[in-house]
Amino acid sequence: MQVPVTADETFEDLSIVDPKERERVYGHHEHVRRCGEDYYDRMAEEGFELCMIQLPEQQDQAECARLGIASYHSIPLCTKR
Repeated sequence: MQVPVTADETFEDLSIVDPKERERVYGHHEHVRRCGEDYYDRMAEEGFELCMIQLPEQQDQAECARLGIASYHSIPLCTKR
C-alpha cells in the first residue's frame, strides 16, 4: 500500500469534486485525500496488519529503478487480519 505521504496528518474533504480543485488541494485531479504520517496507523485501525519491508542496501539499483522503488525506502506490506 504505497502512497505519497505529503502531510503531517491525512486530509480529505469529500465535498471537493471539481478536478481543478482536487489538483490544487491534493496535487492530482483524481486524488481524494492527502496522506499524512498517520496513514498506516489509520490502516491498522481498519483491520490491516502492517509490515515494513526494508530493502537491503546492496539491492540492485537497476532493479529498483525498473520497479519504481527508491532503494532507501521501506515498502509497506498490508494484509487483512
